[in-house]
Formats: sequence, C-alpha cells, structure tokens
Amino acid sequence: MSLTNWKRVRMANYNNVLTLGVSQQGLYLASMFLFRFMHPPLLVQWSVIKVRRNKGWVFEYVTFTMGHELAIPLRIRGKLAAKLRESAGNCWSIEET
Repeated sequence: MSLTNWKRVRMANYNNVLTLGVSQQGLYLASMFLFRFMHPPLLVQWSVIKVRRNKGWVFEYVTFTMGHELAIPLRIRGKLAAKLRESAGNCWSIEET
C-alpha cells in the first residue's frame, strides 16, 4: 500500500512530496520524482522503528522514530497511521503517551 499525505521529518515538512508504503518487512519512504536525485527510495525495517501516538492541539499524530543511535522522527496524522497499520498487518505496537 502506498499513501501520500501530511508528513514531517525532523523540522522539514514533506506535504505531498513523500510517499509512504508498508509491508511485513518495514516502512517504505520515497520522495517525489522531481526531488529523488540523491534521495533514493528507502525501506526501514520494523525492528528499528518505534511508534508512538501523540495528541496535538487539533489532530492526533503518530511518530515513527527510526534508528537506534541517531533517532530520526517521522510524524504523520493518526488517520494515515491507521491505514498504514491496517495494510502492514499490525507489524508494530503503538506506545501510548
């Protein structure tokens, strides 16, 4: 499954530029073709991802924190996370905050 929606990695906003996909193996990230130079698609294994649900002022968000030594956050809206989780077959467990 591949979805494009509101995403934020660290301080950068990748609205409608980043495509997310999920499988049993991990989380797939790819930037729009025009921005793909020096940014090839990436598959991050579930074993290096922590998933946490957060509530913002208006929306509920889910943050994927990728990596062990250099923890890189990817924040998406809760509705998109629910669709991704459904497609991934519940490969991750969400920590409540």
